Amino acid sequence: SPDNQQSDDHRIVLTWPHGDNDSAYAGNNFGTTVTVNAVAQQVPFDEVEPETPEEPGTEIPGGDDDEPGETVDAKIAIDYNIENIWTPGNPGDNNPPEFQYKIVIKNLSDSAIENWELSFSLTDDQYKNSIWEATLNNNEQRYHVNPLNYNQVLRAQSTVNFGGHGITGGSDIPKDLKDLKLTGTIMENGSSTTVTYEADQIKYTRLP
Repeated sequence: SPDNQQSDDHRIVLTWPHGDNDSAYAGNNFGTTVTVNAVAQQVPFDEVEPETPEEPGTEIPGGDDDEPGETVDAKIAIDYNIENIWTPGNPGDNNPPEFQYKIVIKNLSDSAIENWELSFSLTDDQYKNSIWEATLNNNEQRYHVNPLNYNQVLRAQSTVNFGGHGITGGSDIPKDLKDLKLTGTIMENGSSTTVTYEADQIKYTRLP
């Protein structure tokens, strides 16, 4: 019946055992017609595409093995630059090394941050009170840095920086900043909104 007929053209290859009486299958002359019976017509002739090996996937670094301190969606970048280290006084005085530092804050977000404040902790080191390009307050080893009048707006994709001098807690080099936090205000939907960026949104880099 028409339902049993194949709608597409197919190539059928017939094979038979080797023998002297091949004419029983294909006749004696070229061009002999071979009829495929109804049972063969009902056999599905859908082509089976060969499986293509999958290309090796590109491994994405990180995942469950991300190193501590890596940020998923950083809004702020903090670069801590130690520009110079020296030991004051005479060699036998046993004075702890002092250093000059520079901190660069970059706003990675799309909104300007006004009246920003950066706060952090120092494990053993101490900052001297006099710094440039900002003001510094210390409350039980928790330092708070505030802008001056001319750099109180941290524009989107822009940077501000400040620096000063510090004293190590006895080690040869200063230690990293800890527990970073940046607060400020942004304009959102026509109104001022307070924002707080903590460690998971701050990309911290120590240089060198």
